Amino acid sequence: MKAIAENISYEQSAIRSLHGVSQEFEFLWHYHDEIEISLILQGNGIRYTGDRVEHFSAPELIFVPARLPHTWQSEKGGGDKECIVLQFRPDFLGGETGQKDTTPLVSLLRAAQARKFHLSDGLIRSVAAVHESTGPMRLARFLLLLEELNRTPFAPANDSSPELLDEQGSATLRTISRYISEHWHTGISVPDLAALCAMSESTFRRFFKRATHQSFVDHLNALRVSKACELLISDRHGIAEICYLSGFGNPAFFNRKFRALKGMTPREFRNFHRTGATG
Repeated sequence: MKAIAENISYEQSAIRSLHGVSQEFEFLWHYHDEIEISLILQGNGIRYTGDRVEHFSAPELIFVPARLPHTWQSEKGGGDKECIVLQFRPDFLGGETGQKDTTPLVSLLRAAQARKFHLSDGLIRSVAAVHESTGPMRLARFLLLLEELNRTPFAPANDSSPELLDEQGSATLRTISRYISEHWHTGISVPDLAALCAMSESTFRRFFKRATHQSFVDHLNALRVSKACELLISDRHGIAEICYLSGFGNPAFFNRKFRALKGMTPREFRNFHRTGATG
């Protein structure tokens, strides 16, 4: 099966820049030959990069390698969703190696894994400056942005690339994603989704595993743990409350799954981020 391929056109610029404001980021499982840097300025929901599925909450900055399937699915309501997207060819610096003074940047552009960068106000301004520029100034500011990204801490945003989908498969996955984004915190189940997709449960499980490289149960647990991490970092709720807010109905199960995915307990995770925030 093949993914939906996006053909990107360039208008007299090596760097294509888009600024989008809409009521919703719609699920569109796609890939393209270009590298993408996506800055989410407003909105929250679920981000799919390769086989990684995580909650996103603005602001966030994601580096997407060429030909890696990806999409964002925003939650309903909450006002406008806003993003700036930069797209460019992997060889725009000139072939495999580029020049000696751009070698560190070439290694960034050849990264095979999506990255979520530690975002600062300065980095947001740098992305916006590229978008607002034209001609040689856009190129100069873009090179400065790449140099800044090369020095910025990041976390991996995918593990491997899942099977690509044809148009019908992508539409089915879009239906599943929208349902999950609206019901992940409830008692969502395989029978619910199988019925939604007019599939038998076994067919649904096979389709989902092919499309995401995860079982549905593992996918849902990872999504809920991702939401729990967001709530733990915000530090506005107690851990017992977060267990239920993130869709887990049993504290012991919540702690076990959290430790399995994060290598520490929810309390240890919160303490780690409190320590990091205070230096």
